[in-house]
Amino acid sequence: MLSKIWMCVPKLSRRRKLPKRYDDGAPVDFPDDFQTHYRQSYFESLDLVIKAIEDRLNQPDYDLYRRLEELLIHTILGDSTQEYFDFVANFYLDDFDTSQLRLHLEIFRATFLDSLSLQHCPVTISGNTSRSYQRQRVP
Repeated sequence: MLSKIWMCVPKLSRRRKLPKRYDDGAPVDFPDDFQTHYRQSYFESLDLVIKAIEDRLNQPDYDLYRRLEELLIHTILGDSTQEYFDFVANFYLDDFDTSQLRLHLEIFRATFLDSLSLQHCPVTISGNTSRSYQRQRVP
């Protein structure tokens, strides 16, 4: 496969003897192929990437952003939003009027559904939900 994309197959460097001052008589371990040679560095870098992603997703404010997104998504889908609405309202306390927020969420849903130009538009929201929407007025 590497030859199809114009890459050379990796090769191990030649086996070298240790200088006498560093040689303690113990047998030297040489990898048999390049896969064993790069295995440890590959898994170390993979572990670092996984840890960085976990650190990024486990930040304290990420939960708030996730719940705000869920509130908007469930509003558009017409599902129950009470759990997410309560969380957002409790977080912001007196920063806004919750009755006004409910009204704005209803307007947001109506505007979003009216903006779909086709009769049946498949829409993917948040990468995990795909539904077909019909244009309709929301009461």
